[in-house]
Amino acid sequence: MKSLYLLSLFFIMSCQNVIKNDDIDTVINKYDKTDFSLFENTFIGIRERNGNEIVYIIEKAEGHLPVYFVKYSVSKGSVIDINKTALEEKSMEDYFTSKEIYSIIENFRELDLSLLKVDKEGNVFMNPFKINEPAILLRLASPSANKEVRKGYVYNHYKNNWYIRR
Repeated sequence: MKSLYLLSLFFIMSCQNVIKNDDIDTVINKYDKTDFSLFENTFIGIRERNGNEIVYIIEKAEGHLPVYFVKYSVSKGSVIDINKTALEEKSMEDYFTSKEIYSIIENFRELDLSLLKVDKEGNVFMNPFKINEPAILLRLASPSANKEVRKGYVYNHYKNNWYIRR
């Protein structure tokens, strides 16, 4: 009996996490024509959200460089800390200036996303639904006849230049 209860609970919880096509269509309609060139070769994602503070991860989209952890105060409306420990551990110079980091955060906060990556070709990877999760949607910069695209993960064609992670 207890296992049936746990199975039912698991089923109910998993159904709440299903992303519906209507949700995806809403995101696509919102970002289909958006110019993401400000984020070229940049990855930014929400690492953690604790009430008044949000911790972002920022790095170059390509090159496997150490990340910046950026703490943002919602009440102050500003960055309150840029943690460069990962760079320091690798004895690396900054590859983003503080001004660039502030700009990335400011522009990212105008979007309603949990994760955004734009590669050098202008392909846009995003997750508008969950923090600490990989990109769910991919908008290719150029049209493709491929029904499946492999870019880190496998993405299946949804509509136009949009693909969904399998």
